Amino acid sequence: MASFKLAQFTDYVESAGAGAYGSSASVPSSNIFTIIGDLIGVILSFLGVILLILMIYAGFLWMTARGDSKQVQTAKDILRNAIIGMIIVLASYALTSEIMLQLFLSINQV
Repeated sequence: MASFKLAQFTDYVESAGAGAYGSSASVPSSNIFTIIGDLIGVILSFLGVILLILMIYAGFLWMTARGDSKQVQTAKDILRNAIIGMIIVLASYALTSEIMLQLFLSINQV
């Protein structure tokens, strides 16, 4: 029943002047490397937002310390750890992208 109604609806789309946009719904094909690359990009974006939040939080702690050396040290520790974490993430991204590139090249040579 639903497929019959869908078939009637596509006739209306064609007659409404939708052209190629209404005639078929093709899904773009992508390979595993594109999917993994997109996933890595999303994860890196998320980690960048976390780094920004940590830096803002550490700056807020530092500015509101009012001379409290313990709070200043906590803020410095948060900043240092966030920067070290981002260096580790960027290094792992570089390593992962190189491995993916070599895998892609080795598969395409065959």
